[in-house]
Amino acid sequence: MTTYYYNEDASGTIDGLSESTGYDGSTSATLPDGSSAASKLKDVVAALQSGDILYIKKASSDITWHGSVTTATKTTDGPTRATDVGPVDIIGYGTSVDDGVRPNIDMQSFTWQFNRAAGMIKSINFKGSYTNAGVLAIADGALLTECRIESSAGPCLEIHDEGKVDRCELINTESVSSPAGSYTTYAVSMYGSDHVHITNSYIESRNGSGGIYVRRRAGGASIKGCIINVNLDADGAGNLNGHGIEFESLAYSRGMHCNNIIHNASTGILVNRSGTDDRGPVAIHDNIISSCSKAIDGNSFYNQPANTSESRIVHPVRSYNNFFYSNTSNSFINNETDPTYLTSDPFVNVATKDFTIKN
Repeated sequence: MTTYYYNEDASGTIDGLSESTGYDGSTSATLPDGSSAASKLKDVVAALQSGDILYIKKASSDITWHGSVTTATKTTDGPTRATDVGPVDIIGYGTSVDDGVRPNIDMQSFTWQFNRAAGMIKSINFKGSYTNAGVLAIADGALLTECRIESSAGPCLEIHDEGKVDRCELINTESVSSPAGSYTTYAVSMYGSDHVHITNSYIESRNGSGGIYVRRRAGGASIKGCIINVNLDADGAGNLNGHGIEFESLAYSRGMHCNNIIHNASTGILVNRSGTDDRGPVAIHDNIISSCSKAIDGNSFYNQPANTSESRIVHPVRSYNNFFYSNTSNSFINNETDPTYLTSDPFVNVATKDFTIKN
């Protein structure tokens, strides 16, 4: 287990072992795996060994990422912090470690897939575009936390098998006239072959793209405690068709989606069905859905059986304890239970993105 530093303003002999001698993005140095190369951030990250920590210092200008990379799980990756056995943690800082200041990384048109089991990326700002996947992808039990990602094309983030995202800001600025049905036109894509999670995060789609797209996979997805704010029309193009959360096929998924705020969407929660999918043990509860054309809508299959001649969905979706405000229509789900229909704006000021609940 070794602690390394990345500092593009370093001035000493470059070995990565202190802030003043941190990897600087250009000087040839010995990397954490013992290889020798120019100390670009992408290559330093790829060379980290199990148990290592990399601190990235905020530079005087953006740090440039050079090329797409997958940092794959190693057999020694794990949750125990010990020599050569443990997670890889990558943490940004400003003047002192763990001060919460975020360095800025320009991903350009590349993607970084972080698959280090039990690893963590914390306190970094990313910007970039990668149309066919996310600017970042998180998988294999890794955690992305306290980060900001802004994408001008394609998703900010793709969450793969057992990936976890918490307390992040995910901003999509792409201008999209019709985002429905394509994960590439959403701020977040969830690819749940195993369970994937996003919690306590702010998702903003400014110009017609959607918030979160849950793809049709046999695992599950959990969306909890998030604010999803879409269709801001920041570019003035009039694209206002973004959905808050869209399920490619809710009847092929499982999970819990609760305590979210979904605002200004074409459809707050859109539940599609693919083929003959006939399950969907999903709970939608304790959300606030406001100012949407439709709050909850989708395939009528989720209301079967409407009569005795229809086949019943194997595990019916349950939607309960949700709050609705100023939507053109509310939930289409027949068994919507204990809804609350608000008559006044529950938020302090959505125009300034203050979604604090009024007392």
